[in-house]
Amino acid sequence: MRPIYLADLSWPDVEEYLTRDDRLLLVTGATEQHGRHLPVGTDNIIPFTLAERLSTRTGIPIAPVMNYGASEAHMAFPGTFSLSTETLQAVYLDLIQSSYRQGWRRLFIMNGHGGNIAAWSWAATVATKVKKDLKLYLSHWWTEARVRDFMREAVGRNEGHAGLEETAMMMAARPYLVRLNEAQGHADISEDIWTHSAEEVRQLIPLGAIGENPAQATTDLGEQLVEHLVREYEALIQGPW
Repeated sequence: MRPIYLADLSWPDVEEYLTRDDRLLLVTGATEQHGRHLPVGTDNIIPFTLAERLSTRTGIPIAPVMNYGASEAHMAFPGTFSLSTETLQAVYLDLIQSSYRQGWRRLFIMNGHGGNIAAWSWAATVATKVKKDLKLYLSHWWTEARVRDFMREAVGRNEGHAGLEETAMMMAARPYLVRLNEAQGHADISEDIWTHSAEEVRQLIPLGAIGENPAQATTDLGEQLVEHLVREYEALIQGPW
C-alpha cells in the first residue's frame, strides 16, 4: 500500500472514503532555521515522513501539510517565517471545525514544532468542548517517552533543536538534505533558550543547533526512531479513541 494524500483525491473520492472511515492525519510544522546542517523545512519533513508511513500501514489519508508555525525565537536567522500564537489558534480551530463539518470525527494531529504546542492545546480544548463526538490525538513526536527512553539507551542522552534526534531522522527521511560535515551544536544550552528574544537566541546559539554532537547521527539511528514512533502511532490510531 502507498500513502494516501488528500490533495490527490477528487471530492467523490473523499465522499466515498467518509462512508467507511472518519479518520484523518493532520500534519503541522514550521519553516525555520535548523542549524548549518539541516534544512529550514525540517519540522515539516519529519512529521510528514511519520504520516506517510502511518498512512501506508492504515490507509488513512494525509491532509496537506501546514508548513508555518510560531517561530519568533528563530527570526534572527535567515529562512525563518513566523506566525503568532493567536493566529495559529484561530487557524487550527478553523481547520478542526471545517474538518468536522466535512464528516471527519477522528483527527490525528502530527505536529513537528514545539512552538505550535500551545496553540494546538488551546484549539483542541475549545473544539472538543463544543463537539462532544469529536476525537483528537495530539502528537508531538520528540515529547514521546518512547523516543526519550530509546535515545538514552542507544546513545546515553537526548539532544535539542537540530540535535542528534532530528539529524538522525532527517538522514532517514531526506538524506540528501543533511550536511553532516557541518553538524555542530551547543551542548551547554538548554531548551529554555526559546523564551529569549530572536536576537538573543542568535547570540546564544550562533550555529543554530542545540546538542552535544549532532554529527554522531546515523541513518540507522534515524530509521529506528521513525519505526519506534510509527509502531506506537499505529497501535494508537487502530485502537479505541
